[in-house]
Amino acid sequence: MDDNPKELLIGYDAQINGLRRQLAETNEIIARDQGFPPSFSVNRRLKKSKRQQEKLMQRIKQKEAARSNYLKLLRSYQDGEIDKVALKKWVNENQRR
Repeated sequence: MDDNPKELLIGYDAQINGLRRQLAETNEIIARDQGFPPSFSVNRRLKKSKRQQEKLMQRIKQKEAARSNYLKLLRSYQDGEIDKVALKKWVNENQRR
């Protein structure tokens, strides 16, 4: 259990960083496409990129919330407010996402 919290937090950080990289790439595509004159293909690509941007932002918020909740539970465990079984149960349920 001692190494597992660190590994889980590293995993959350890696996932969040990967999503942020994807978001940066999507933002670059949007900025580039906005510089082109309007056309059917540019507008379609722009609309698709904006949808992807919204999905990525939502996934980033979800991962950050899960990481924050895990840290709160870990503090509660360290303070003796919850037991090891409850912490493991939460980890098992939320690692599937």
